[in-house]
Amino acid sequence: MPRSGGLYYASTAQQAAGMPALILIHGAGGSNANWPYQLHRLPGWNVLAPDLPGHGSSFVDPQPSLQSYASSLWDWLDSLEISEAVLCGHSMGAAIALHMAQAHPQRVRGLLLLGAAARFQVNPQLLEKLYAPARLADGVRSIVQWSFGRGAHPALRTAYTRQLLNNPEGLLYADLKICAQFDFSAQVAALHTPAVVLSGAEDQMVAESSSLALARALPLARHLSLPRAGHMLMMEQPAEVSAALDAALQIWK
Repeated sequence: MPRSGGLYYASTAQQAAGMPALILIHGAGGSNANWPYQLHRLPGWNVLAPDLPGHGSSFVDPQPSLQSYASSLWDWLDSLEISEAVLCGHSMGAAIALHMAQAHPQRVRGLLLLGAAARFQVNPQLLEKLYAPARLADGVRSIVQWSFGRGAHPALRTAYTRQLLNNPEGLLYADLKICAQFDFSAQVAALHTPAVVLSGAEDQMVAESSSLALARALPLARHLSLPRAGHMLMMEQPAEVSAALDAALQIWK
């Protein structure tokens, strides 16, 4: 897997001239591994999925903030000479995508926002658990419990638990704190980037009503719902998510 601009990323390796770029931005404590192979292989797109600083295999020292993550992604895109892209973000990744579109709307062709909201409601007790190393495992158990729909395969929960626990010390807390402080409510109506907001009907981390409210507040957005899916909808229902996003992407090619 390649590295550029200090970041490790997965790529479909189909970087044909003129092919539009689709950038997959993972959520808190995640990595490019959270995106199923179906999304990496969407036809007609050069799909790239970076690991944010300090996450996955991107070993550059993170300075966790919405601004620093967005800045690192712009530097990475510049290093790859990608001037315009569709941004697909999940949870914290959706918050980063919104921030990027606000800062440089001319470079963002469209937004695909999964498990997203204009403002996240993060349980204060969860933050307390993640802050204390002795309670980290308990906090991770809570995240995993709230992240999947009722029908999710147990192996998904096991793999996600392992991933969250393997983050560098303090990074998961820092990411969740970013989510707790995120509030795009005042800016959302001024963002005229076309968007699709996709949510899981059983999402316990970001209520579907919050995703619907975001879609209604964005001037050029529509909302799609997946029944029986939770917050990690792309892992739970990869074929359904890929089909929904593929259909949405047709207008942005």
